[in-house]
Amino acid sequence: MGRTFSDYLAFLRQLIPILEQLTAVEQRKLAAVQADDLPAVNDCMKEEQALSMTLRGLEQKRARLRAELSLPEMRLRELPQHCPPELAAETAQVVDAVLGKSQVLSSAQKAARTVMETRLHRIDKALRRRGLAEEDNLAPPPGGGSRTDIKV
Repeated sequence: MGRTFSDYLAFLRQLIPILEQLTAVEQRKLAAVQADDLPAVNDCMKEEQALSMTLRGLEQKRARLRAELSLPEMRLRELPQHCPPELAAETAQVVDAVLGKSQVLSSAQKAARTVMETRLHRIDKALRRRGLAEEDNLAPPPGGGSRTDIKV
């Protein structure tokens, strides 16, 4: 079956709900990190991995469609310049929708990553302080004697 440019546009439309799902996962992950809810963060990361696998499969499909339609490798924003003239307006609309959802996703990812990195930095700093404090507590008391819980 010969592919048409409309098939390519239909493919691009398939990306929109996946980008929306990823954005929702990132927002939930951000909320979970802020609430210190590690199980929820892990669940979000699992969802994120599954959606990423879906995107990888779609990327392979995109490459096949592009090859079947003899479309050159290009940035998505350039697609309206390479489409049939009668589909230029529709193509521009679909491209804008995909790019818009992608930008929202990128912002959500950046916010979640920033908060996670900040929290991890605080945890690392606290662990280092605690590690030093534990070493101090393990040192023998002044005078060389050893301490026990047994009072004589």
